Amino acid sequence: MNAPRYFRPIGPLALEPSAFGMLLCFSERPATKRIDEVAIVPVRGPLMQYADPFCDSYEAIVARVLEAISTTPRAIVLSISSPGGLVAGCFEAADLIAASCKAAGVPLWAFVDGQATSAAYALASVAERLVVPPTGIVGSIGVIAELTDASALDAAMGLRVSVIASGPRKLDGNPHAPTTEAAVLTMQAHVDELAERFFEHVDRGARVSADSVRALGAGLLIGAAAVAVGLADEVGSLETMIRPVSVATEGNFTMSKMLDEAVANLRKMAESDDPKEAAKAKRMLAAELADDAPPANEPDGDEAPAKDEAKAEAPPPFPPKKDDDEAKATSARLAAVESTLAAQARAAVALERASLLAGRPDFSAEHLATLATAPIELVRAQCSSIPRGLVRNPAAAASATGTRGEGQGDGNASRLDPVAKAALDAAMGLSSSVPGVVNDGNRLVLGGLVPR
Repeated sequence: MNAPRYFRPIGPLALEPSAFGMLLCFSERPATKRIDEVAIVPVRGPLMQYADPFCDSYEAIVARVLEAISTTPRAIVLSISSPGGLVAGCFEAADLIAASCKAAGVPLWAFVDGQATSAAYALASVAERLVVPPTGIVGSIGVIAELTDASALDAAMGLRVSVIASGPRKLDGNPHAPTTEAAVLTMQAHVDELAERFFEHVDRGARVSADSVRALGAGLLIGAAAVAVGLADEVGSLETMIRPVSVATEGNFTMSKMLDEAVANLRKMAESDDPKEAAKAKRMLAAELADDAPPANEPDGDEAPAKDEAKAEAPPPFPPKKDDDEAKATSARLAAVESTLAAQARAAVALERASLLAGRPDFSAEHLATLATAPIELVRAQCSSIPRGLVRNPAAAASATGTRGEGQGDGNASRLDPVAKAALDAAMGLSSSVPGVVNDGNRLVLGGLVPR
């Protein structure tokens, strides 16, 4: 089995951000399976461009789809459970999968088996039919990249790294060179350009326009919310998705078998010794065979029936691009969803802030007041980085100092009755009469013994 590794590739990514640092170790490669006449092609985990020992890849997914097409299924379903992956090769693979299925006359569907986000949604968006379960997650339609500047860390460790480059821009993105504003602006331009390509790619899927996708802000949507904004066609399960095809396959097989048996019986009756029965069977057989023959203006063989069958099996057409009214309705639904998500996010931040500050009574009132309106990131950093032993609240410091009321002594004097105290000392073998021993209330002081 492959040794595990963390998924953190270099370059622009179409990846749901929480997938950074994902520990990977594939013991078995994803394999296509067949349910009745439907081929289920899995898409699993972070996605690379080419075959990889730890990750699924666009190259491997395309190969699985082409292999499934060769088995002449009635439909192909991409079963997707992936946070996305590299931008490189993503859109090309999605277009190739869609074109291959269309050329073969095989409907391409997609099922969100957990999540289909970022690059994984780019694959799902080319499907003619996209089904999401009630808890399925889609979205994160966008691009992300990072520039790491480790020059300060190098200096702190006493390292001096000399990077030799042919031009100043050649250093962009090198972790041992300070990140410049020009490098950040250039990377932002690249990310924006690739994101626009992503929006247009989803737009071609005829579910939602590029403007509506852009307005999502790379947010995540769950189940019915994804259907409401047009990122999925319906809420359902894999079983309900493929069941109609299975039923149709069973029905067609049964009807075909019955017709074959009827023709066989007519042929047998045509050879009967009874002239009337044989003549009747021949007329019925001739009529049946005439119905099966192709029209004169169509080619012989199975070509025409196959065409009719393909037409009958074609999935229902999906809605065209949204017109103005539909676009406005979609925008309104999107705004409502975004408002709900934003309110939930604010409530979660407020709850976290209150919990963090409640656990730091050592902070001064002024410090707590500042953190009450500071960004939550700063609150987390302050509460985790300032040691609790470093007292900043005078009131907390005063309350931590022990106090004793008037007339309660210095704390060392015994509170027992003198007679009871003497009895207890005797039982414990303690006596103030021993030279060098001082029994002072609750303290027993062992000094130097007095020589005799």
